[in-house]
Amino acid sequence: MDTLHDIFRRADLRLTKSRCEVFTALESIDVPLTIAEIAKRCPNTNRTSIYRILETFHELHVINTIHIGWKVRYELAEPFITHHHHLYCTRCHNAEPLETPELERLIALIGQRHHFRVERHHFELEGVCQTCMAAGDTQPGSTETTSQA
Repeated sequence: MDTLHDIFRRADLRLTKSRCEVFTALESIDVPLTIAEIAKRCPNTNRTSIYRILETFHELHVINTIHIGWKVRYELAEPFITHHHHLYCTRCHNAEPLETPELERLIALIGQRHHFRVERHHFELEGVCQTCMAAGDTQPGSTETTSQA
């Protein structure tokens, strides 16, 4: 929490109990969370406050905002977690962290070729995870195995 305190102090903002509760909810899990999932983990903070807190966290680069399909998910950003991307299963909705130095080198190369300084980036792959493929799951968003005739 010292790093979070420093970020808020530099921005001349208070680190309230509600902000700490949302931060702790994000810190306690290693997958990106939706607003509803964050709200369940923050019983002492109302949903409107959660939206405002997430907006502040986003502006201060405390969190990453991840758009997967039409849903938005949130997770802590560097320096709170290591930089990574996600493999998102469209069947079971699992978001698997993906750390790959090859992708980071490619992003740096693209920036160099286009004379562009990349400051932040997000890269998400959507598809079907090994577990869902093994279960024969073929319907988007389905968590049940479908039978084949």
